[in-house]
Amino acid sequence: MELSKETLLLLEDIERRIDPETEDDLEKQWLDFTYGRFDGDIFCPNRKKLSVPSVEPPFININDAIKDYDLMLRGQLAGVSGALNGTHNTLCIRANYGTGIMTSLFGAEIFIMPYENNTLPTTRPFNDTERIRRTVDQGLPDVMNGFGKNVFEFGEFCAEIFEKYPKIKKYVNV
Repeated sequence: MELSKETLLLLEDIERRIDPETEDDLEKQWLDFTYGRFDGDIFCPNRKKLSVPSVEPPFININDAIKDYDLMLRGQLAGVSGALNGTHNTLCIRANYGTGIMTSLFGAEIFIMPYENNTLPTTRPFNDTERIRRTVDQGLPDVMNGFGKNVFEFGEFCAEIFEKYPKIKKYVNV
């Protein structure tokens, strides 16, 4: 698979900036909170070491990203880059196809928002009780219907790319 120069530069920048000690500590803070080991008043995890990007993460319109895994990855990596520079968030990316992922599995029509809105797609409602009954009677849908195919393909795309970046593979959750 061919990645754009911009995505490769962002991947290399993030790989260089990930500090394992910092990420392990942040994960420990979150796990301590999750499992009741936090004893403070207000939980606000803190990244011990911030890392300023050397590559400016780009703006990616969601309508472009939903049609192109390279753009989807680059847009998601922008969030990872920002997290390394100062948020309490763990490092993660997602297949960013909106709230209509699940309903599209059942055959709901995908609705792409106008480009200028830069808003995630959704699905149109069935608005038909009989259609809903038929859908329920059909049982579980194929997870490759609708946006399901994109979600799983994007996950595989990321897994393949992250093989070349050991710190990203370990610390960036998909």
